[in-house]
Amino acid sequence: MPAKRRGPIYREVRRIKRSDGTTEEREAKSWTVRWTGADGRQRKKAAPTYALAKELLQEKRAEAAREKAGLPTRNAGDVRLDGLLERYLEAQKQRVTLRHSREVESIIKRAFEAMKAWRVRDVSPEKVEAYLHTRRDQGVSPRTVNVDLTRLKGLFSWAVRVGELPSNPLAALRAVPEHEKRHARRALNADDIRRLVTACDEEWLRLAVLLATYSGLRIGEIRALLWSDIDLEAEEIRIRPEIEKARRGAVLPIHSVLKAELAAEWHRILPGPGASVVQGIVVNPVRPLRRALERAGIPYEDETGRFADWHALRHTFLTNLARSGAGMKEVQSLGRHATPALTLGTYMHASQERDAAAVSMLPDFTVDPKAQEAAAKEGTTDATLPSDGAQKRSSIGAIQAQKKSSDCNISADNEIVDRSACLTSRMSQVRFLYRPPPFTEAGRSESFSGDALDRSGFGFRQPPWTPAHRPVVPLPPAQPVFLYLPFSIRTITR
Repeated sequence: MPAKRRGPIYREVRRIKRSDGTTEEREAKSWTVRWTGADGRQRKKAAPTYALAKELLQEKRAEAAREKAGLPTRNAGDVRLDGLLERYLEAQKQRVTLRHSREVESIIKRAFEAMKAWRVRDVSPEKVEAYLHTRRDQGVSPRTVNVDLTRLKGLFSWAVRVGELPSNPLAALRAVPEHEKRHARRALNADDIRRLVTACDEEWLRLAVLLATYSGLRIGEIRALLWSDIDLEAEEIRIRPEIEKARRGAVLPIHSVLKAELAAEWHRILPGPGASVVQGIVVNPVRPLRRALERAGIPYEDETGRFADWHALRHTFLTNLARSGAGMKEVQSLGRHATPALTLGTYMHASQERDAAAVSMLPDFTVDPKAQEAAAKEGTTDATLPSDGAQKRSSIGAIQAQKKSSDCNISADNEIVDRSACLTSRMSQVRFLYRPPPFTEAGRSESFSGDALDRSGFGFRQPPWTPAHRPVVPLPPAQPVFLYLPFSIRTITR
């Protein structure tokens, strides 16, 4: 009779039939392990020694317990990376664009091939760090290196979240510092934009440049923009969440210049609602833009190392919005940024002319206003100022007071007789602080009439970013604005 089994580990007894017809019972040399799986069925497996059989039993029981708890049951090191990546991309298909999915696949496959990693056990923090250092030595920017690391960590984080792996092998890795930017952008002025638009030798390139300049769209958003996203009657562009970088979606107003260009393009091609707005755009639109910049005489990289690429047109849009009088909240909203710090610190650029205008608005700190007013009333130059060089500054203040009195007709009681003439003569000194009121419908139609259209230039004869042709931005209700003027004036209400 076969020997009775004792516990989950035993040696099986087998019956061997002899040539004479009799049978013989032999005990197997290997040890058999029996356990109950997560589904309740009995399973068994052989081990060469008793010690290995005990380890196998513990492993199988732990695996069954993990399976019941919904935890990973396979050996993490044996999971193939190609299959893991395929399942990851399939799971992300509904959340990202096709272009983004292909980019992620290319980045991860390139990293695995460089590390010669085929299974999860082949991926370690040391190997990934060595790969990222190699990328830096090849001239890749820190930002791109961090993107590679983010894509790799995203794959393993997803595997842990869905139960494919027990832990993320790259969780301890941190991004490299991004102190220097590989591509620092610059904002173009109105003359540069006008020459660039004139130098565009293809319709799609001209329309794409105008879209980026007048709406701040990224080149990927321009490529994915459909005619169904544009409402010319309501003057709105709808950015679908699946094509926007932040995946939030947005609705942007259409500038009158851009509206005329879009209407002309629609009548030229007569597209369907699902057709692309910019038709004929090439796979790599950077080269056509660089050729247009060269024809326009605009350097792609200036002497300070700042570039004029597609994203620089977005910088141009936001910078010119701020210069045209738009508030920070409006600029942030039109730029679709999460925080004002990103808008102010990255996308808004200063200029020497506006910096000089801002400095010129500072008051004269060397003249005492009270002594100046007294000298103006008395018509003398002997006003005493309590500081060194008082006589010299008093004379200067008296001269300025006399000029101010003659320009603004200040009476004996220091009241302005002709306020209109005074404002007209002095408004040139406060135009940096003055923000014109929003356009009326009649003013807009008159300012952007078809007679003013000049396709040989930027689109209109007058500069597009002057107060007469700035983008329409909602302003707060009228309120008093206190301005510094070199004569006595109290309040101007805009």
